[in-house]
Amino acid sequence: MARNTENVTNEKCTLTWNKARKLTNEENEKLKL
Repeated sequence: MARNTENVTNEKCTLTWNKARKLTNEENEKLKL
């Protein structure tokens, strides 16, 4: 059970990280223009 919860938490962290990275990439694109 604990292992399962850990995986879900890691997935949430990954999704949040990917979202943040995507936003950062968009900001960088705006700065380039």
